[in-house]
Amino acid sequence: MISKSFFMSQLFIFLLACSAAKPLTKVVPASPVEIAETVTQPKGYLPSLSDLQDTIPPPVFKIDTLISMYFGPCYGKCPIYEITIFNDGTVLKNDLKYTNQPGQYLSLISKDQIIELEKSISMQSPWSVTEYFPAKNDFIADFPVRTMQLKWKNQIKKIIINHSPSPAVKSLEDKVLEWAGHLQWKNISN
Repeated sequence: MISKSFFMSQLFIFLLACSAAKPLTKVVPASPVEIAETVTQPKGYLPSLSDLQDTIPPPVFKIDTLISMYFGPCYGKCPIYEITIFNDGTVLKNDLKYTNQPGQYLSLISKDQIIELEKSISMQSPWSVTEYFPAKNDFIADFPVRTMQLKWKNQIKKIIINHSPSPAVKSLEDKVLEWAGHLQWKNISN
């Protein structure tokens, strides 16, 4: 058990130390302006939101597919490849077979092209077409089958094309292929 004399001596030292400490504040000034001038922020001060405006990260941007097109095989040596365009402008091309250089390639399209593509995809015409071009029983066996998958918001539309697509689908396909033909591709795997 702690003796009374030890406890009293510790209490005396504590009280003596507290009375010897310098005062933490100055005499309170008369006006609010003087108060504001004398206040200093303590260590560990958390700045206000206005102090952090430049350091707040931007909202999270979800990278998602806008359009994916797959060009399938035929009875001959039709090129087999896939092109996918993401909403951040990234374009991924996967050359599988009968292409100049099989492998995976990466490139970027401009913001204007992203806006143009989003506008084309969001229009009603690609969403109102049938799923098969032509009707499933009119496929020509020697023609390559192309698959186009569109995504807008939470909707996904898959279109399978053998020949004779609708003008809206053909226009969208031609636009993507034209852009792909002018891009600078970086090989990311063989």
